[in-house]
Amino acid sequence: MTNAQPTLEPASFAVRGIAMVYEALIVAAILFVAAAIPTAVNGGAIAPGSVWFELWLLACVFGYFGYCYTKAGQTVPMKAWRLILT
Repeated sequence: MTNAQPTLEPASFAVRGIAMVYEALIVAAILFVAAAIPTAVNGGAIAPGSVWFELWLLACVFGYFGYCYTKAGQTVPMKAWRLILT
């Protein structure tokens, strides 16, 4: 008796595109919430070109992807569309 592995087919371009749009919406929501926190703390104003603010936003996005990939190996859209990294 052999253990037959299911054949994985590459996702179509349309499925990949839809997953990327879904991912962009999630990242946009994360950025909105992440931007609201220091904005509220600073009384509604962030200095233009603030490196710390940009690093904060980058850390939040990195945290989202890092958590998703280390926890389950997939982001939310990848789970929804049954996509995997090979």
